[in-house]
Amino acid sequence: MAGYRSAGGVARAVALSGEETLRRLGAESEPVARGLLVPLVHVDPQAGALRRRVPVAELSSGSASVEGQVLAEFVRARLVTVTVADGGEQAELAHEALVRAWPRLGNWAETARAGLLVRRRLAEDAEMWQRDGQDTSYLYTDDRLATAQAAVAALPAASAPAAPAPRAGAPRDASGAITPVEREFLDASRRRQGRRSQIIRGAIATLGLLLLVATTGAIVALVQNSGSTRLAGEAGAQRDQALSRQVAAAATTSRDSSLASQLALAAYRLSATPEARGALLGSLSRPVGARMTGHTAPVERVAYRPDGRVAVTASGDTTARLWNVTDSLRPKSLGVVKGHTGGVLAVAFSKSGKVLATGSADGTARLWEVSDTAKPRALATLKGHKEQVGAVSFSPEGNLLATSSTDGTMRLWNVQDPAKPAQISVVTQNSDPTRAAFSPDGRLVALASTGGTISLLDVRTPAKPAVLATLTSAEGAVRSVTFAPNGRYLASSSATGKVQLWDIAATKLVGTASGHSGAVDDVVFSPDGAVLASASADATVRLWSVENPREPEGTATLAGFPDAVTGVAFSPNGQNLLTSAVDGVARLWNVTNTSRTSPFARLGLHTGQVNGVAIAKGGATLATASDDETVRLWNISDPAVATPESTLSGHTGQVQSVAFNPDGTRVVTASDDKTARIWDVSETTAPKLLGTLTSHTDGVRSAAFSPDGKMVVTTGRDGRTLLWNVATPSSPKQVATVGAADRRVTKAVFRPDGRALATGSGTGSVRLWDVSKPAEPRALATFAAGTGSVLDLRFSRDGKTLATASSDGTARLWDVAAPASAKKLADLPGHSAAVSAVAFSGDDRTLVTASQDMTVQVWNVVTPARPALWAVFAGRGASGDVELGPDGTVLAAASGSAAQLWGLNVEQASANVCEASGTSISRTEWARYLPGRPYAPPCAATSATPSAN
Repeated sequence: MAGYRSAGGVARAVALSGEETLRRLGAESEPVARGLLVPLVHVDPQAGALRRRVPVAELSSGSASVEGQVLAEFVRARLVTVTVADGGEQAELAHEALVRAWPRLGNWAETARAGLLVRRRLAEDAEMWQRDGQDTSYLYTDDRLATAQAAVAALPAASAPAAPAPRAGAPRDASGAITPVEREFLDASRRRQGRRSQIIRGAIATLGLLLLVATTGAIVALVQNSGSTRLAGEAGAQRDQALSRQVAAAATTSRDSSLASQLALAAYRLSATPEARGALLGSLSRPVGARMTGHTAPVERVAYRPDGRVAVTASGDTTARLWNVTDSLRPKSLGVVKGHTGGVLAVAFSKSGKVLATGSADGTARLWEVSDTAKPRALATLKGHKEQVGAVSFSPEGNLLATSSTDGTMRLWNVQDPAKPAQISVVTQNSDPTRAAFSPDGRLVALASTGGTISLLDVRTPAKPAVLATLTSAEGAVRSVTFAPNGRYLASSSATGKVQLWDIAATKLVGTASGHSGAVDDVVFSPDGAVLASASADATVRLWSVENPREPEGTATLAGFPDAVTGVAFSPNGQNLLTSAVDGVARLWNVTNTSRTSPFARLGLHTGQVNGVAIAKGGATLATASDDETVRLWNISDPAVATPESTLSGHTGQVQSVAFNPDGTRVVTASDDKTARIWDVSETTAPKLLGTLTSHTDGVRSAAFSPDGKMVVTTGRDGRTLLWNVATPSSPKQVATVGAADRRVTKAVFRPDGRALATGSGTGSVRLWDVSKPAEPRALATFAAGTGSVLDLRFSRDGKTLATASSDGTARLWDVAAPASAKKLADLPGHSAAVSAVAFSGDDRTLVTASQDMTVQVWNVVTPARPALWAVFAGRGASGDVELGPDGTVLAAASGSAAQLWGLNVEQASANVCEASGTSISRTEWARYLPGRPYAPPCAATSATPSAN
């Protein structure tokens, strides 16, 4: 059973079963499988993907059809069930876990979700258009109209998930795909677009007539005027481009991912510069929380009402604010709690949710009636503390309140009648209390202190609290404390950044979570106790799996904060996390799946720099090579999760490169330990070493398979380029040494036909070799490829173009169709440091370059002699390698000690910004970043949400 759990349990079994079924069906059946399975998934905007039942008749025309046979295979694999009901056969996914555990199905569902986002925006815009008297300013034009029409047209055929239910009185049309108001809105948009086109055509026709009848003088005047208009237009476009790049740079450097994503979208809409496009696409690789703005000072703490519909934020601006968080994507401000004369430092709801407690720097705690969330009302002021009240906590039943203060005391209050609270007892400590928390059964209070102790108090007799035990932390002052839902464990945090887990019954430390680089000010368990969230002064929130408290494991890092994070709170259903921060903004994060915090993941398990990345055929597996002497395999079929599959261990030196063979079943790794190794990775969870290549006398810099997978070429620091026969990988044979020794040789790659080889050198030269007879390599040509070292080189799929990366900061394209007369096609400038790597897309239309300047550039090379920069991504560290997925929608780049996945779908990025970022950019922020431009937030505000009372 332990082995089963370590392998992922049911989730792993389900995912493996799904992949195995697809493998048996064959690649040609994958589109059919997708068409069958996606309709069985309902994608809810908030709850995520859920299974649903669909009539079999809607999926296939009969058991003899291709669809019917594929469906039968999934039924045999027990992944789909078919039941007979009154209306006929119904198909349904066999496991709810299948939707979440099988990354490929999750990715298919997420793709379908894009249509849902467009549909939801259409529903909102159509409603606002209708409500405001069919104001034409709401109508769609150009790309937005085309996107909406495509989403609506594709909905029935793709079995897309339904949009949110319409309001009463707004039924769907006969197809069930769109409401009459939405249809009318689209029709009006099309008519308006048609009128615009007619006007343009009419204007062109009129101008043509004028040109025919005008005098020579009039023609000259027209030409002059046209020239002036053109120059003015060009000047305006240049200004827009300059501002777009400026705003994109601000978005790239901003640590506030919510604001940054909106700035990126605004920059892109202003002018689609490569920098703006890269910033927008880059937002897909950063966690984005929904902003909740309104406070004018740091937000100190956050809390949820027990029903999860309302949240509260406490701030140093002397107020607490209530928020409607029923729609976690669009939190709405409700009432404001006012009355304290100092900053509000702590906040808590009673069990009923009708009473709110606050603690303040003014030395008081207060109780508020919040049944009417729009009009909170003061009930009572709790006086007695002589200094600031930093913590308030209700007992589970809500009849007791604990308050702790820097005056060295904790006080218990009877709040059975919140309008008449009465102090019951005072607990005095030698060091100041920092936080007090009730146990789930209400029998204990954990009292943390600056002295590094946690006192466990028996409060069954509130008038006489008794110390049962004292836990002492070696990390010094305890900043926060919280009980696990089962009451068995306690979590505490410290100024050192450590989070500690304690066994209450044994009164001892059982586990420590390390990773923060600053003090941790708040910790909280998820409602099921499986996850612990920690908020730190290092401007991050970390999520830890604590299913085994003795070995807490980091599962995600939320890094979208510009400054210290002060508080965290899980929603009662565990799907969302509310955070507070010093920048005065609260943020709401979707943590339904703690491994899925952004659409494209950052893979950060290596402990050393990542030097190489490679993607297997099919695009589902990524390999990363690192200075930590290992290679890791990742399942990236769902790029948001990127599940680690296994680790290839055995090298005794830094691993410099990794490459897959053509069918993706083997990898070759090159290491500073003077060897290259070949591994069987046909089972990515159980890789096996097949053979070791040992002829180099110094570190091996690179290794690559030939197109047929039977040969390997390696380059080494000993200056040699070696050819190997690896048809039998357990006994590889050195076939030849390619050319004379060149101690500055860097990289060697095969041409796609396998008959030629290219090598790069630190001398700045590229050599082409005929290896049609591997035992007798023959020189074809040598040419200078720049003023710096050649660090990487790749052939296009047709073998006619060679891309080179140089330490002089420039990538270059070369025509090598005739190797003896190779000629340069184009320079690809723009990087400010060495270009480390280059990679072509599968269709040769795109080239990606990675650089030590921490950027990745994407180029359109449809015409290799005229490459056009398409996007610029800003990474977190120097990028040593880059690879494009086979379908061109995902790229992976080495980024410091991690690998970063990036998406290339602009529409997905735009939808994600408006879905996840919450409160729109304010007028003040707009004026700061886009001065002189009319206020036009990229994500239009929606109508007010009703009270959540």
